[in-house]
Amino acid sequence: MSKKANRGTGRHVLTPETPGEIKQGVTSRISETLDSTSKALGAVAGLGVFFFAVGYLVEWQRMKRGGLPPEQVLPLLPKAQVAAAGVRELTISILLGCAIMAVLVLGLVGLVRLTENKRGRWARKLNGFLEDEVIAPTVVIGFITVLVVPFDVLGMIVAATVTGLLYYGLHLVSDFLDAGKGAKFPLWRLTLAIAVAAVVLIGIRQHEFPEPRPVAVAVLNDGTKLRVAYIASDSDKVLLRRQHHGRTTELIVVHTDDLKSLLVLKSSHRFPLNRSILDGIASLVDPDFRLSCIPPECRWDNGVRIGPSLLF
Repeated sequence: MSKKANRGTGRHVLTPETPGEIKQGVTSRISETLDSTSKALGAVAGLGVFFFAVGYLVEWQRMKRGGLPPEQVLPLLPKAQVAAAGVRELTISILLGCAIMAVLVLGLVGLVRLTENKRGRWARKLNGFLEDEVIAPTVVIGFITVLVVPFDVLGMIVAATVTGLLYYGLHLVSDFLDAGKGAKFPLWRLTLAIAVAAVVLIGIRQHEFPEPRPVAVAVLNDGTKLRVAYIASDSDKVLLRRQHHGRTTELIVVHTDDLKSLLVLKSSHRFPLNRSILDGIASLVDPDFRLSCIPPECRWDNGVRIGPSLLF
């Protein structure tokens, strides 16, 4: 956020050069850090380990929610599926989160410029509030997050995580811009903060917004037909889950040589959701209103998914 002093107050305001300076700081920091093949390979290896770790977290949560012992089932999962789960969730939480922060910065720049020369008491107050590029967006986004997250302990942890990440990230960027030329952009501290927040959001999202396993109809060579939930498969085996009413969940491992056919269908099951504060407010007008979010994903009407995961 390129800034200039506000006459007579010592405060700073946002200017249109802000996005360009941030981009230049990020680019130079990446080039400086990955200036050799060994560093680049090390970064790629570290990123791969992180993807796998997040993938295991995702599958662990799904196993627990489905009634299966994760420590026994996870070793049977194909590694590609674990990695894919990590890539999907991290793409949702990190890339979309960064995009939201970028849009937020651009929006603040536009609002400051729109209100800085306006006459009127409220315009001046709004401009004064927006001039603090750390507190203003943190308060606004924090308030909105509290409204839309599930109204329970995990939802409040999500609100605290999003608000804390936003404050810390904007504070780092603000300090970088205040330091002037020659300052190094705090890219890796910001990346670490985003990664920690992403893991928290992913874990809670899998608990609050679990996705049902696809329904599978498996026909064995002896004619036995199984209507079960599909978990995973590779060239040697297919993992299926069968849940009996009032009994423990059963893991079924079918070797591909014993399988005649397998039909996988999208499940229509919907998990119940905890209501948000926004639900309570909106219910005064529409009693059936349901919307809960674990940023950047939301669930509408007790299960309909809204968010970037629709693209994956």
